[in-house]
Amino acid sequence: MRPLSTIASLLLAAAPAAAAARGPHPGVAREIAVDVARDLPYCEIVAITGTPPDQVARTYDTTGASDCAAARLAAMDPGKAAEALHADSVITGPRRHWVLDQLLVFEVGETRDLDGTRATLVDSRSTDAPRVGGNGPYTPVEIRRITRFVFEKGKPVFLLIPPGKKIVYVMESYTDQVDRSLSLQALSRLGGRLALPRGWKFKVKKLERDLVIAPVPPGRIAHVLQDDLGNAYVGCGLDEACSQLP
Repeated sequence: MRPLSTIASLLLAAAPAAAAARGPHPGVAREIAVDVARDLPYCEIVAITGTPPDQVARTYDTTGASDCAAARLAAMDPGKAAEALHADSVITGPRRHWVLDQLLVFEVGETRDLDGTRATLVDSRSTDAPRVGGNGPYTPVEIRRITRFVFEKGKPVFLLIPPGKKIVYVMESYTDQVDRSLSLQALSRLGGRLALPRGWKFKVKKLERDLVIAPVPPGRIAHVLQDDLGNAYVGCGLDEACSQLP
């Protein structure tokens, strides 16, 4: 079994933030819809229940439910949150901000008040569930999620481009957990702050038409990674999920 620290880092990444739940839960027909998402703050809370090999992690996301106020998140009592969720422990992720313009997350579960922070169940899986991909910055991971992300025409997108391939990773969220000076306005200068692997490039591009990213059935696989500052990206050019290659 992977160590809990590895599991937590995977589940608390921005991409799984919007993952559709694997296990049964109330309100399976519900969805999260946000029409103005750019720079919207959110955070994730993961409830851990049971012991291996029957350990389960449930991820709750504040998108569309509350603003994930930094002071409230810092003051959250993990014990109270775990009690409210009937969990053995709770892990909170860093505060993040979306870098897309509209989002839809399908098949979400209940919305709960977790010690003053409202969050919606978006994922439930065994901590022993297999995954494809490695750990660490700039290492892609495959996850399953039922989402629709829209990056609007005329808006900037922030891209990681690996060498020698027609693949582009589009930033979907940023965090200032590592670099406290990071903001939406500072992202255009991010390339000079990243420790990019050899041959990789960071690029800012203004879209000439809407970019829609929606993992396609039946697998609904998203290819995600993080840079060395913890910002999260989703891949285009690996399948038919993206409406264009930006």
